[in-house]
Amino acid sequence: MIRIRRAAIAAIAVTAAIALAGCAGTTAAAPSATTSSSTKSSATGLLKKIIDDGTLTVGIAANPPFSSQAADGTFSGITPTLSREYAKSLGVKLKIVPVTTTAMIAALQTGQVEMLAIALSATPERKLVIDFGAPFYEGGNTWVVAKSSKYKTVDSLNDSGVTIAYNASTFQATATTTHMPDAQTRQLSNASYADLIAEVTSGTSTAISVPSLIGGVIPQKYPNLRAVPATAAGVDPTPVSFGLPQNEPALKASFDAFIKAKTADGTIDKLKKQYLTVKAILG
Repeated sequence: MIRIRRAAIAAIAVTAAIALAGCAGTTAAAPSATTSSSTKSSATGLLKKIIDDGTLTVGIAANPPFSSQAADGTFSGITPTLSREYAKSLGVKLKIVPVTTTAMIAALQTGQVEMLAIALSATPERKLVIDFGAPFYEGGNTWVVAKSSKYKTVDSLNDSGVTIAYNASTFQATATTTHMPDAQTRQLSNASYADLIAEVTSGTSTAISVPSLIGGVIPQKYPNLRAVPATAAGVDPTPVSFGLPQNEPALKASFDAFIKAKTADGTIDKLKKQYLTVKAILG
C-alpha cells in the first residue's frame, strides 16, 4: 500500500511540473450501463462533470498486487478492476493516466486526474490534502530481514548499525523514520519488490521496509528471509482506498456507495482471492 510523508506531500502540492510516468490511455470497451436517474439527479460538482463529459479519468500506478502493468501498458489487478466497474456504474468511459508515487497527489490536486485508483493508505498526513473513498482493505507496515539476522523486533532495528532500504515518498519511509530514527537508510526510487529483496539477500541493507501484506508473503517464497513483526496487520495498520479530491461530497458519496455494494455482493472478496496471492505479488 502506498503511503507518503508529510514533507513529501507539501513539496508535491506546490511543484509546478508534474511528472507522469507514461501517456494517458482509455479503456477499449465502452460502458454497458447507463447512469441511473437517481445518480444523475444527485450529481453535483466533479461527479456531474464526469457524467456530463462521459469519461472518468483516473491515475494508476503499478503497485503489485493491487495493480500491475503489462508490457503493452495495460493495467490489471484490484484497483484497475474496481475503476472499470465504477466507471461502468456511472455509465461513462474510463480513461487511465499512469502516475508515479511522487507525482500522484499533485496530479489529483491539479485536476489532471479525477481519482487516484491506487491502493492508498489513508494516513493523517494525506487526509490534510486529499480525501479518501470507503476502504476496501486494511494493512500496516513490516520490515524484512535475513532469517539468520540478530534483529528480532521492531525496536531492535532502531540501531545505528542497521541500514534499511525503502521506496522514497511512501509510508514505508515514514514508518522507518518514525520507528527507527537511529537506523541508516537507503531511499530507492520506484524499486520493485525483487529490487528490494536483493537489498537484503546481497547484504547491501540489513532490512527492507514493505507493506505488511508483502512482508507476510516474502518468506513463503524466500525461506531465507523473515518478517518483523510477523503479523498480518504489521505496524500502524491503516484503511486503504482510492484517493479523491477534497470538497467533492457527491463524488465521495457515489464512490462509497459503490464500494459498499461491491463488498456486499462479494466482488471485493473475489478480487482479493484472485490477486492477493504469492504468485501475483512476487511472480
